[in-house]
Amino acid sequence: MDELKAPGFRGEFQIANAAAVLALLDAAGLLQQVDASLVNKVLPDVSLLGRMQTLHIDDVEWLIDVAHNAAAAEVLAAALASTATPGEIFAIVGILDDKDVAGIIAPLARCVDRWIAIRADSPRAVPADELARQISMLTDKACLVEDSPAGAIEFARRRASENDRILVTGSFFTVGPVLSQLMTLSKAKS
Repeated sequence: MDELKAPGFRGEFQIANAAAVLALLDAAGLLQQVDASLVNKVLPDVSLLGRMQTLHIDDVEWLIDVAHNAAAAEVLAAALASTATPGEIFAIVGILDDKDVAGIIAPLARCVDRWIAIRADSPRAVPADELARQISMLTDKACLVEDSPAGAIEFARRRASENDRILVTGSFFTVGPVLSQLMTLSKAKS
């Protein structure tokens, strides 16, 4: 197959993911049926809400990623490190109680300057105050507790400058409600 364009997803690991799909098609004897020009047309525009998704609101970059396990958090931390920002990184985090909080927070601790804990929108969520306690213990940094996604968004927006980045992560049940509110906010600004 001719050289393919890179996928639209952010993160170096996405190139390996795309290559793995092509290797699978090749192993299945289906690669010759793939239209390379169509793949090159579509692949650069592929995106998935809540996966390495970037929004710009009030001149601040928001990075939305559902990283809800240690492996995903490692990939997210690598992506944050490879796209450094001159300012601080704020993290709005909500995690379910059956997930490895330490495994998610530890890789991100290398990148995040300010932490905001919320309760993910699930009965299985770690309460925000307990999550904040665990984050503080793991990072040796203070972690603000917010009662709602709206409160966390407002706090981060008031504190962040144009050189900062705001990360939202930890669960689909965190990213979904925050992303919904951010999309509404973004439309209101347009």
